[in-house]
Amino acid sequence: MDALSAARREAVTRLCRAQVDGLVSVEGFEERYAMIQEATSRGALDALVADLTLDDATPLPLSGIAVERVPADDTAVRLPAIGGPVRIPAIVGSATRAGQWLVPDHLEVLVVMGEITLDFREAMFQTDTVVVDLSLTVGTCQVIVSPGTQVVNECREIFSASSHPRPKGRPAEPNGIMIVLQGRILLAELKIRELDPGSRPGLAARLGLGNFN
Repeated sequence: MDALSAARREAVTRLCRAQVDGLVSVEGFEERYAMIQEATSRGALDALVADLTLDDATPLPLSGIAVERVPADDTAVRLPAIGGPVRIPAIVGSATRAGQWLVPDHLEVLVVMGEITLDFREAMFQTDTVVVDLSLTVGTCQVIVSPGTQVVNECREIFSASSHPRPKGRPAEPNGIMIVLQGRILLAELKIRELDPGSRPGLAARLGLGNFN
């Protein structure tokens, strides 16, 4: 890796961490990221991220949001915060929600250089419709649902990819649950999988190569 490429990678890392700290908006992130990719010198790269420090910027307010940091194998039931959405971060790491967990009507998912799995198959729902706000940057989000669950993907994809392979055979009867995915994914991947409870994705499904039943 040459010096300019290394400096560009360092600038992207600082920009990602600044978004995690609430120092830059989604729109500001996208604008600066584009400028970083176009920069032709180390000086230009340094200038683009020079102000992204806690001393020089005012963090965005996060009032009303419950922050939960969890290891990759945590499957315990989590109760939502009263009066606001539940926020699940995966920052330079991984997080999982699976098993019998209580799903609020609104989730905020933040992934930066990490991966997250949301397994709704055995979950307990408070409402028939769940809204998941995704902020996914340089990472992966896997959403697993039971056949019959309606998943609506409204995410804005920027240099990213999403997949939702349909199971073979007759479509399952609707189970009355709708999950709406919205937000922005940047340099990332969103995988939506339909699996019976207790089943695990095969190799093709994990790689996003097609049907898996």
